[in-house]
Amino acid sequence: MIENGAGYSSRQWMLISFLAVIILVSIVLITQYSGLGYSITLLASGKQVKYIDTVEFPDIEELDGLFPDTDNIEMPSEVEGVLNEIELSTITPTPTNVTVTPTPTNRVITQTPKPAPTRIPVTPTNTNTPIPTTSGARDYSIPWPVSPGCPASTLRCIPCLVGTDSRCRVETGETHGFIGWSCQNNNPGNIRPSSFRDSLIIAMGGTASCGYRSGTGGEYMVFSDYNTGFNSLKAYLRAINAGMHSTYTNCGDCTLRFFAQTYSTNYDTYANNLGNYLGVNPDTTTLRTLVETRLDDLARGIQHVEGFFTQ
Repeated sequence: MIENGAGYSSRQWMLISFLAVIILVSIVLITQYSGLGYSITLLASGKQVKYIDTVEFPDIEELDGLFPDTDNIEMPSEVEGVLNEIELSTITPTPTNVTVTPTPTNRVITQTPKPAPTRIPVTPTNTNTPIPTTSGARDYSIPWPVSPGCPASTLRCIPCLVGTDSRCRVETGETHGFIGWSCQNNNPGNIRPSSFRDSLIIAMGGTASCGYRSGTGGEYMVFSDYNTGFNSLKAYLRAINAGMHSTYTNCGDCTLRFFAQTYSTNYDTYANNLGNYLGVNPDTTTLRTLVETRLDDLARGIQHVEGFFTQ
């Protein structure tokens, strides 16, 4: 055992010498094979050392390409020797004399003309048909309104021409009309127009007329449709039976014949026809009885006698 402060033993000196030899050999090998010796030699001769693996790039705006020009970089003789041994003749150059066949620019293109489309003859529309600009343009097959929505009849009234039927009823200035006034006016009772009569109809639950039509035999109310006209006739009869109409004096208990004397000019025929339709005696049957018990039948009987003709 060696005490503190004593010299190294022979074994320790041998170990130190061995390590020194290993370090010296390593330095020689590193210097020989890493190129450091060459750099030291250049430094001793005063020449500048250049490293082929370090390149400084200028600003990107000053570059012609992505990499700098390497023509002026000095290479060590060892590298140049290796490059000189490469046979450049083994590199096959890309042929530059390729013959390009030009595309002809004066080509003549022959186009086959398309046949003209076959024209289909169009039959000309007859434009010589006269279009009446007067009352002749009116559709005489249906009743026409005396004002917008009056009447809006959907009934199949019977059209007629003046001189062909004694029952033909036409407006003033017209030559075409319909059999009877009732159908074309939606007025089954042929009630004459007046504001007083309209007020009676309204008072008894009916609807006032929407206008009137004048022509053969005078003027008559026009209702918007048949049901309105029929209900207004029943309201008018209720008003007469209630004594609201001053012309029918004491007609609360009057007979059908007495009623007909005011309602119609040809009252005897009118009363007989109405009695026959209802199956009653016009001289003994009172208006009150019919209004209170058979009002719809009475209205339909008056419609029949007044001449409500449909197809």
